[in-house]
Amino acid sequence: MRLDVECDGGSRGNPGIAGCGSSVLEGDQEVAARWEFIAKATNNVAEYQGLINALELAIEVAKMRGVAAADLEIQVRMDSKLVVEQMSGRWKIKHPDMKPLAARVKELEATLAAVTYNWVPRAQNKRADELANRAMDDGVGGRWFDDALSFQTAADSVEAGGGAAPGFAGAAGASGAAGNESKGAAATGAAAVTDAASAPEWHPGGNPTRLWVLRHGQTVMSVQKQFSGLSDPELTSHGREQARRAAAYVAGQLAGGAGDNAGAGSSAGPVAIYSSPLKRTRQTAEAVAEALAEAAAVGGSSSAGGPGAAKPRVHVTEALIEMNFGDWEGRTFAEVMDEFPLEHDACFWDSAAAPSGGESPDDVLARVRPFLRDVARNHPGEDVVLVSHVTPIKSILRHALCASGALYRTLHLDLAGLSVIEIFPDGSNGSGGEVGVNNKGSNKDSAVVRRVNDTHFLDGETVR
Repeated sequence: MRLDVECDGGSRGNPGIAGCGSSVLEGDQEVAARWEFIAKATNNVAEYQGLINALELAIEVAKMRGVAAADLEIQVRMDSKLVVEQMSGRWKIKHPDMKPLAARVKELEATLAAVTYNWVPRAQNKRADELANRAMDDGVGGRWFDDALSFQTAADSVEAGGGAAPGFAGAAGASGAAGNESKGAAATGAAAVTDAASAPEWHPGGNPTRLWVLRHGQTVMSVQKQFSGLSDPELTSHGREQARRAAAYVAGQLAGGAGDNAGAGSSAGPVAIYSSPLKRTRQTAEAVAEALAEAAAVGGSSSAGGPGAAKPRVHVTEALIEMNFGDWEGRTFAEVMDEFPLEHDACFWDSAAAPSGGESPDDVLARVRPFLRDVARNHPGEDVVLVSHVTPIKSILRHALCASGALYRTLHLDLAGLSVIEIFPDGSNGSGGEVGVNNKGSNKDSAVVRRVNDTHFLDGETVR
């Protein structure tokens, strides 16, 4: 199989705010695109990152088509003479910032049948240039796949066992626990990861609070596919790596989009962090706090308080704790379906039903709703990070999407998956509508969902 890729990178200041864009084509038809915002980089670093993203994206497209990387030929077109000559072996790579990026390109090349590099004039690289500028303008990245590819990816995920117990798939691992984390962003389809596709200006709700909703990393119970509601396991070493990567990405987005640089990727203002009281979420939330403090120290981001700012405090709240699974707690999905077949069937189809001794998803929704209302009131126009578990996160999304209880069995969430949601304070749109309440015909909806289950920042994980 052969795919063509076009890629570009740029910076505003050298180094400065940067972005890169990558497009994958089958013949003359674009089938996938990716754009990435980089808080601070040189033009050449952005060019290399665009190339890396293009190769990774092409490999992903081939996989969706059922083609292994070893059978894939890629023709690269880009307007960076430097990168083309260096990757073709005609120029030496001397700059220390580019050596690890070039090494990553060579790693990807080694998995492919062939890669050829072609320099093209800037006028012939307009699509990649457009994507790179989109990332810099919006202060956030995203990905797009042709609908047919997205459908195929979702089907592959189901066939691979992406959710062992769909009604409560995320309770113990969602259940891609032991190596399926990097598939989440593509599996949710193109709209799930394209922030820039929706602009807040069209919404009548005014200045929203932007929620960066993050699921915790892997635990031993998620590996074993056990229901872990109120159980309190710590993150595994792999879970800590997931948390680190997710935290670094979120901090980079907030640091790059705060203050004067605020765009579609981030609201301008301080960052608050809220977490469930359980260890796995608190450890993940602490990773976010540390990453924000580090980003502030390096880049002087106002979102974390400026250079040398103290690590943001993690606020613990019971509102974000996982669902109480009662008698199911600690049992595997298979054991629950075997030992509680009628109860499991009832809970699968009815969000008001609860495991014996536990609570229902509707009960979780009931405690999430007033918490969201308080967050919107207390943090208008600010970024807020919420670190939680599958059922509360699904409840937040159900709330924002005005969805029915069917969402609990139809939505898949990966470990360390990120969702981004904007919520508006009660009455800010002049209607007095409650966040996420479906008032048909009255235009009272007051939330915008920008991403669901984005895990692209986990791509290429090696820690297991």
